[in-house]
Amino acid sequence: MTGQGEKVETSLFESAVFNMGMMVQAAQYKDYGVTYPIDVREADNPFNAAWRTKDGRYIQTCMPDYNTYFKKFISVIGYQDIAEDERYYPVQNLHKNNLGTKLYDMIMSRIGEKNYLEWSKILTGADIPHALAQSWEEILEDKQAWDNDCFYKMKYDNGNERILVKQPVKYEEMGPTEYKRGPLIGEDGPEILKELGYSDKEIKEMLDAKSLFVWEKK
Repeated sequence: MTGQGEKVETSLFESAVFNMGMMVQAAQYKDYGVTYPIDVREADNPFNAAWRTKDGRYIQTCMPDYNTYFKKFISVIGYQDIAEDERYYPVQNLHKNNLGTKLYDMIMSRIGEKNYLEWSKILTGADIPHALAQSWEEILEDKQAWDNDCFYKMKYDNGNERILVKQPVKYEEMGPTEYKRGPLIGEDGPEILKELGYSDKEIKEMLDAKSLFVWEKK
């Protein structure tokens, strides 16, 4: 907005704390909920969990507001009989009646009756936030990840091509980050020593004495 550049910085530690922000902030309310670490079956909100399907895959559901999703979710997975049961809803009643663990087990049992693709179609149709818990190999082929420019194909000198994970921060003015292979062991050693003031003769003596090692390409 100002036309002036701005310094941008972050760290892995800060990113990790931010990603756990909801739980960290909630820890201030010590009179509510269960203190971590906890069994996922005893979580305050049983809807934020991963469910094992009939074909051995896991569906991660994300419904932070239990009250908003309760009737819709519980009905679409086949428990219409408790959709109006005040023992389970709202979430305060669920806790008061100590039914969270029972509800978790009921959902896990029901999800285990169908394959992932069957459930994905049902949950998508009901607008329930969910995703397949993918393997690393599946993430490499994930269409959304590629469309979001998460990866970069690197071609190496020996002809091999490998996929690198790109850093997630994008800069409009600076453009995309340049990706190039890392140097082989000691590959840029002579160049660095020259910058430090060593002569070609001194560098050769180091190489001959093997006090400077340069990995040779094959």
